Amino acid sequence: MGRYIRSRRAISGAVTALILVIVSVALALAVAVFAFGLFGSFGGSGNGIQVVGTPVINVKTAGTNTVGANYNITVQLTVKNTESTLATIESISIAGLTNSSVNQQVAAGATHTYTLYILAETLPTTLGVNNVGTSIPIQITFAAGALNPTLTVYGNLNTSV
Repeated sequence: MGRYIRSRRAISGAVTALILVIVSVALALAVAVFAFGLFGSFGGSGNGIQVVGTPVINVKTAGTNTVGANYNITVQLTVKNTESTLATIESISIAGLTNSSVNQQVAAGATHTYTLYILAETLPTTLGVNNVGTSIPIQITFAAGALNPTLTVYGNLNTSV
């Protein structure tokens, strides 16, 4: 009777350790995504505040009542609050320009259209007449209970000077 020689091949220790590290990192990421709710709806903050539709941006020259401001930027947008608590629009930013004293309330369970204003001395090129019809990023900060979510949405530049 002859002897049978079997070939015993296994994965090396280094490859095994590498596989374990990769699997551990993937599991940790899955737990973090689940725990922090990173799969919220697109355009929403994950806590029930959403901007519905596409906001409209208009740029006009400021009137004589606005001291130190040459341009009046208006943003018309519709906000939906599906939570059971009141939310407040605190600030809005476009192209580096910010109005941090918006203070518009969004009632619980309501959908409402708002016109928000930003006054500016100079007009960024992003909001210039050459960009009419393009999409401009808008950051909107809310106060909703203990959270202060900031949504980034894209608005259409409708008119400019």
